[in-house]
Amino acid sequence: YAAPQYSAPQAGVPQYSAQQYAAPQAPAQPQVQAPAPPPAPAQAPAPEPGPIYEAPTATRPLWENPGNDDFSDFSDMM
Repeated sequence: YAAPQYSAPQAGVPQYSAQQYAAPQAPAQPQVQAPAPPPAPAQAPAPEPGPIYEAPTATRPLWENPGNDDFSDFSDMM
């Protein structure tokens, strides 16, 4: 693999500077300090929600999942 050979700047080729393509600078505006928000009222942390679905195990197969509402065993329709 040969490294590419770059030629020196040639005469007649305009040399572009980054300043030509720089974004226009917005006029500096004084920073207005926003008022600090009031401190949040102290609340008890929300309890962790329990598992919505209990995974089936060897002692609790899928069709005996307690509290299910997928009507797989129709026990909650009787």
